[in-house]
Amino acid sequence: MNQMSGLTIHDLPPLGRSVLQRLSEALANSGDERLEALASSIPGPRGDERFRLVVTGEYNAGKSSILSALTGVEIFIDSDIATSDVRSYEWGDVLLVDTPGVKAGRAEHDEIAEIALSEADLVVFVLTVDLFDDVTATHLRHVAMKLGKLDQTVVVINKAASMAADPVKRRAAVDGALGSESPCPIVECDALAALRSQTADPERADRLRKIGNLSVLEDALNDVVRREGPAGRLKQPFQAAMATGETAAGLLVPEPEEAATEKLLNRWRDLLIQSEARLRDNLEHAYHTIQEEVLNAGEQLISAAADGAVPNSAKDEFHRACERIVGDIPGLIGAVFDAELKDVSRQEEALAAGPELRCLADALDLKAPRMPGELTPHNDFASAYVNAMRDLARKNGRAWLEDALQRGSEPGTPMHSLVQKVGHRLEHRFKPHQIVKTSKRVSKAASAGLVLTGVWSEVRQERAEEQAAHEQQAEVRRYVSEWAKELLGYTRSEVNPHTEQFELDLASPANEIERELELVRSRRLRTQDVLEEVRRESEIALARLKFAPSEGSA
Repeated sequence: MNQMSGLTIHDLPPLGRSVLQRLSEALANSGDERLEALASSIPGPRGDERFRLVVTGEYNAGKSSILSALTGVEIFIDSDIATSDVRSYEWGDVLLVDTPGVKAGRAEHDEIAEIALSEADLVVFVLTVDLFDDVTATHLRHVAMKLGKLDQTVVVINKAASMAADPVKRRAAVDGALGSESPCPIVECDALAALRSQTADPERADRLRKIGNLSVLEDALNDVVRREGPAGRLKQPFQAAMATGETAAGLLVPEPEEAATEKLLNRWRDLLIQSEARLRDNLEHAYHTIQEEVLNAGEQLISAAADGAVPNSAKDEFHRACERIVGDIPGLIGAVFDAELKDVSRQEEALAAGPELRCLADALDLKAPRMPGELTPHNDFASAYVNAMRDLARKNGRAWLEDALQRGSEPGTPMHSLVQKVGHRLEHRFKPHQIVKTSKRVSKAASAGLVLTGVWSEVRQERAEEQAAHEQQAEVRRYVSEWAKELLGYTRSEVNPHTEQFELDLASPANEIERELELVRSRRLRTQDVLEEVRRESEIALARLKFAPSEGSA
């Protein structure tokens, strides 16, 4: 944004909504199932104006007991994993939000807790007097650093009655888990003692209340709501955008299979370039053979011209030879295509045995039959690349790639049909009687003997016999040469479209994969651009709040 430098506190709420909306749309339109699933976790517009104070921590730490003690609401507590969803409880003008315990071996619980934390204005992080293990320390760092809730978090150490400890040591444990000194308030309490005080006799109730330390916890929560609540609400959409964007950016890194596909395409392109050069060289050789056969057939016609009028038998023999040459053209040209297809098939079989194609086949899971829309058994969601390659495989038949690369020109394969197309088209085009109808010049050249009769009579009258015979032969040679050129020109004009189509058909699978890869990459770049824009705007907004906390709490 050009006006970000002049951002005011009043600009932040609409900017926060805009940032989350743009991020959600970018992920939803990414073509990547993983990002689409991530988009569903982005917080939507808030309908409730009360501050959201989200309680999180390890399972069995007593989160629900603390909420019950604070609110007076009876909360069912299981001995296994008490909370399996998000529940909200009113506490004055604040919503206390209970979440499932994290790292309990249930991924769906962790996802539910993560979504609730992304919507939090403030956080209560609950752990027991056992303090931190690696899992709990990692979760605290995640909440404080990745989610950006460090200044908005209260650490509550529950079950304090079961183990006394020096507060300095507990502060050191929290700072150690975070990796530095933290501003987080630390409150010790015992929720179970606080709950028991509500039903105990007065004397025992007073002692349990002191052990429970609930009033100190209430004061700490009220204080963090007063100090950080308004700013926390303004920060929340930007913190959610930053955390979601960071996760999305990690998923937008190209996969190894994509690099393998790129290598496969490069090798395939090299193969096709070699094929194109080889095919055209072999066609030129075939054209030269046709020309030589015409010229050889014309030698008898040229020799007969030396003796005067060309006999009909010589002309008929030349015509028969030319019809045979024309009739053989489809077979000759078809053999060139057939030979080239076999060469390409052998080279592509070598590609099929290479690591790149095996990597691609493994990524698409082509070996096992699949139902439309079925995902790989190893991942809940597929990347944009895998989806694109799978769509190609489904559209062309599950074994399309392996058929193309391994079966080559066997009857019935896509490649074999190329030769059949070329052969059928050429046979249709090169019927001897159609050659004559198609080109007047060819017709004129093919009947050169008849045309030359009048020319030879005039020449004999004007010149000596030997000179006339020499010129007659030269004239016949010129016509034969022109006819050979005409036939070659006609042959080229008919074969060239088939050559181009043949090369296009050979390149079609590579072109299709390349188009899909380009689409995946262009979508990735667009998504990355939005992520960068959202990250930059969110950083500026959070910096604005950091340097003007009093405005945020106004």
